[in-house]
Amino acid sequence: MTATLMIVGGLVLLAHNLWQRRGASASARRWTSSYQGHLKHRSVLLVRPLVAVVVLAAGVVAAGVPSYVAQVLAVLVVLSLILLVACLILPAPIPRWVQPAWYRELGRGEPSP
Repeated sequence: MTATLMIVGGLVLLAHNLWQRRGASASARRWTSSYQGHLKHRSVLLVRPLVAVVVLAAGVVAAGVPSYVAQVLAVLVVLSLILLVACLILPAPIPRWVQPAWYRELGRGEPSP
């Protein structure tokens, strides 16, 4: 049951983040004008996708996949957690390749590091 909830939660978070990233509607783009500014942008473009990957991969491992798949997913989880911690702690700019084209066109994109 826990594995199923983790998989569903990871998929829901991933779908919501993809909807926001695609920015097809005004409500999907609302995060770009948030009063939280740069923190909200970092959350949508970096933190939430990494959290979704961690939750989804952990749910798949908890569901009881073969050991070789679990090992690959464990490496993915560790790399995602390292990137997540780095994104939360380091004041590095958001990489340009992570920013959607429409976001850069608004002039809110940061210069590439």
